[in-house]
Parts: sequence; structure tokens; C-alpha cells
Amino acid sequence: GLTSFSDFEVGEIQATPPTTTSFTPDNGYSGTTVTITGTDFTGATAVTIGGTPVTSFTVDNSTQITATVGAGTTGVVSVTTVGGTGSSSTNFTYNGYITVNNGNWNTGSTWLGGNVPTAGESVTIAHNVTMDVNVSVNTGKTLTVTLSGTLDCGSINTVTGTGAVSIDGLIKSANLSGLFSVSPGASFGNTFSSFALHDPSTVDFNGAAQTVLAGNAYGAPYANVIMSGSDVKTIGDHIEVHGNVTINANVTLDAGPDNKEIY
Repeated sequence: GLTSFSDFEVGEIQATPPTTTSFTPDNGYSGTTVTITGTDFTGATAVTIGGTPVTSFTVDNSTQITATVGAGTTGVVSVTTVGGTGSSSTNFTYNGYITVNNGNWNTGSTWLGGNVPTAGESVTIAHNVTMDVNVSVNTGKTLTVTLSGTLDCGSINTVTGTGAVSIDGLIKSANLSGLFSVSPGASFGNTFSSFALHDPSTVDFNGAAQTVLAGNAYGAPYANVIMSGSDVKTIGDHIEVHGNVTINANVTLDAGPDNKEIY
């Protein structure tokens, strides 16, 4: 008969590894909520997207997790438990940062999820945003101003980098050297891979005593131009405008010694 517990052999119980079968949405920004579906999620210890940990996650039940994207990376969605790691067969596409309110660039409440953009990342401006910091756009990343968006660069801050810039909305530039310049003082640098001023876009030179330089510094003419602010606006080069040119009453236009033209 059974005389002691030592007569039993206790084997190790192996936890079942999780599986990640799907997730929605399949793309998003920092602050986007992602619903992950799979199996054996109970006790999950980590959730990553493209190898980057999410900002937070909640295990809703054994088959669903709700996660919030942080400073993300495009890649597979992975869930880790004591049983192992299960990864999706498709990628989540990370789009960078997007605005949700009017405000300053460097204020969390301006951005989805309250996350101020990491330097160099892709950014989408869909509201009225005032730049209070210098901004960079890295290779493979894009600064986008949508039709509903306004980016007010102010008089001292600049956007530089080797990525792309795509403008459908309004850009305000109060810098003395205008929108583009090879010297310091302009709102945008001259090393971007592309710079598109799409047909709906408008550039408002709203400073004082500015030099207005040609939009085709990147092979792209202006769509619409406003010269507001005050004092003299000096034409630094021939300027091609496909839409409207509005010159406010308190502005004087100076064609410069070479009689530059707006056409």
C-alpha cells in the first residue's frame, strides 16, 4: 500500500505559450489603442510592437489584450507570458505622432496619447500648432501638415533634416530669411529628401522686414501666398505661385535690385 508521499513523482507542468492571431487597427500613431486577439494571454508580462514595448496594456481575458502604442516601431505584435512569446504573422505599421488639439509643439495635450514627438520621427499636424522648439525630420520620416492643419514656425525656430515634408494646410513663417535659406534664420533647412507644397497649401509670411525666398528651392512652386505681418517683404528670388497672392495693406513689397518677379 501507499506508505508516504515520497512514492509519488511530481512532474513539471508546462505553461502553454500564447498565440497572437490578429490585431486592430493594423496601423496607427503613438497613443493609438490596439486590440490584440489570440489565446493563452492570462498572466501576460510584456507586449511589444516591432520589438518596442507598448506604453501600457490590459489583459481583458485569456483571448484579448488592449494595448496603447508608445514610441513605436513598425513590426509584428508580440505577447509574452511565462509560457513563451507569440507573435503575429503580419506587421503593425507605426505612423509616428499626430495632433489631437490646438497647442504648442512641446505640450503633451497637443498630441494623441499625450506624448510629445521624439526628435526626428514622423509627425502629422491636423490642428493649429505653434513651434516652440527646433524640429528635425530623419531619413525615411515625414512631416505632414494636413488640409486642416497649421504649423506656425514663429520667428526663430527651424525645421531641418533629411526626411520629407508634405504640406496641404497652412505654414506661417516669421523668420527674417523667410521659408527657405542656405543661411540660418529661415523656417526650413535645405537638406530634405523632398518638400511638397501641394495645391491647397498656403504659406503666410507673417513677420517683419522678411526676405521671401522662392518656394521652388525644392522644385515645388508655392500654391498660395499671404504676405501679412508688417514692414518690407523683399523678394529674394523669382517666385512661382500657382494660386493666389495676398499682400496686406501694412506690408510693402520690394522686388530687390534685380527686379525679382512673382509669376
